[in-house]
Amino acid sequence: MIVCVCVCACFCRGRFGIVHGCQHRQSGQQYAAKFVRLRSRKKAAIRKEVEILQKVRGKCPHILEYQDAFERGRNLIIVTEL
Repeated sequence: MIVCVCVCACFCRGRFGIVHGCQHRQSGQQYAAKFVRLRSRKKAAIRKEVEILQKVRGKCPHILEYQDAFERGRNLIIVTEL
């Protein structure tokens, strides 16, 4: 679980969110953090994406490795490998 992260530069903006680079404060490990605005009509779809990432974690080399997800304010932040 990623507890302390420092958000770095914005990598890209998409239709549903913004992806930033981030770094674990203690280990220095680099990750990607997808910030998705939580709106009531999209909440179920966003939560489903997190469930799928959790289920395939470590099983497929072609899918980003899920690390953690948490809510901060009006955003859901999904942390994956870089």
